[in-house]
Amino acid sequence: MSYHADTVHGESIRITGHIPEDKPCFVISCNRGEIAADTLRAAKEIMNPHVLTATLHTAGDAQYPYVAQSEYHLCIGPDTFSPEQVAAGRAKTPYMDIPTLLTACGIVRKIGEDLFGKDGFKIGIHPGYGMLSEEPEFAKAVVDEGYIFIGPGEYTQSIMGPKDNARDIAIKSGLQVVPGAGDIRTLEDAQKAHAQIIADNPELADRRFRLKAVAGGGGRGQIVFQGAEDLPAKFEEVQNVSYALGWPSHFVMELNIEISRHYEIQLFKDLTFYGRECTLMRSSQKEIEEFLAPESLMDTDPVAAKELEKMIAAAPKLAQLCGLDSVSTLECIYDEESQNLYFLEMNTRIQVEHPVSNLATGVDLLRSQILYAFGAPITLKQEDIEFRGHSIEARITNLDPYSESYGPMGGKTIERYLPPKRTDRMRHYGYVHSGNTLTSFDPMFAKLVGRGHDRQEAVEALFRALSEFIVDGPAFRHNIPHQLFVICHPKFLARDYNSETMTEIRQLFLEKFVPFFDEKFGKENRYHSPIVADAVNLFYGQHFH
Repeated sequence: MSYHADTVHGESIRITGHIPEDKPCFVISCNRGEIAADTLRAAKEIMNPHVLTATLHTAGDAQYPYVAQSEYHLCIGPDTFSPEQVAAGRAKTPYMDIPTLLTACGIVRKIGEDLFGKDGFKIGIHPGYGMLSEEPEFAKAVVDEGYIFIGPGEYTQSIMGPKDNARDIAIKSGLQVVPGAGDIRTLEDAQKAHAQIIADNPELADRRFRLKAVAGGGGRGQIVFQGAEDLPAKFEEVQNVSYALGWPSHFVMELNIEISRHYEIQLFKDLTFYGRECTLMRSSQKEIEEFLAPESLMDTDPVAAKELEKMIAAAPKLAQLCGLDSVSTLECIYDEESQNLYFLEMNTRIQVEHPVSNLATGVDLLRSQILYAFGAPITLKQEDIEFRGHSIEARITNLDPYSESYGPMGGKTIERYLPPKRTDRMRHYGYVHSGNTLTSFDPMFAKLVGRGHDRQEAVEALFRALSEFIVDGPAFRHNIPHQLFVICHPKFLARDYNSETMTEIRQLFLEKFVPFFDEKFGKENRYHSPIVADAVNLFYGQHFH
């Protein structure tokens, strides 16, 4: 890998060649919101062969622009099925109901047959992120029906989804894993595992450990316990959580990393595209993500830089062992106490934060994923992958940062939606317009990415993008004020932050900034982004534009 700081460019570097057959292709989005909009955007940018797009949407999501902008759009039902339908075997929402989705895909296939004949076209199904994106049963059903699954296939999902399997394969690949044990099914298993870990690592006797459901994600299905005496009650608790979520009672035990940084490594098959840092989270949900390369860490933390370098070097072997055939991400955690970087899990799907990698390396991971699924060969070589500058992403949600609970979400109408203008320095990814009402699927309704030749320029670009983003409506709330405040905090600017920093920033926001803002600028302006940007500058004594 190499570094070129003298060029900032668009997503112009190709991972793949061209689709070999000249058959028309349908891309069906089996998801919603921002990822559906971006999937359709990426598909429409492929001009040869002819690509047609189809959106499967619920009744509530019919209002969003990406639905009307696709050539074909099919309503698959209400936002949620009734309790009676769920009791009869339906999923909670049509987006999670495999028979519903495949029935709609069959309608698209009939359209294709009418237009191009029975074998005159291809259909690819993109699962997005969340929903069914990491459900092996869905990937298998798609392929069994004769469609192309655009993403890591059933085999990769099946062996890398369970956290214990992923842990074993990571060890075989030479990746360092968190001290712990897998294959825990009973309290007795957990007690034996804990005793063995302490026997092998006496220095960990006073450390806390974490029980994780093998099917968990997003911080769910995880319980922290202090020691052997705490284990019985905590094991019962995590069992109950898994049961309530419909997950198998099968767990991994790992050392609880108290003060950490969250790193990711981006993969496309066995090609690595550096990483991202996603340490700044709230309630286990990511808020700010930024580009990460060993070189970009060298000045602030050379030990972490070397650890990341080793992990990136080992990642291609993991990709080969699990048969990775698309885009995926390795989730890792850096323990500030031991100064070790550990593998946690593999996300076998496109990530919310993939634009961070796009903008820093010049690739379009989503477009490349679609091309490769339709047969375009990989043409990019590892030695040709380089990063050019830096990029930082802020997730924009309709959660209220002025509330201590950081709520509510859903059911609110947007009166004005004026995103910042797309430039070489900033990107807006969103799916709503003025007049839309947010449905209660996901609080994230947009993402903003700033980039520049270096980190300082990326922060400046993101600050400007946030300050220009106007979103308002009766009782509508959004977190733009908090995101402006976070990226201007001294620890963020110095890149001196860890898992404890967001709590510190949040406390400062609520206790100092909110009364400061209300007194000088008025409560009525709390969600007016340009005014909040001025207030943040004044509060910190800085001059971002």
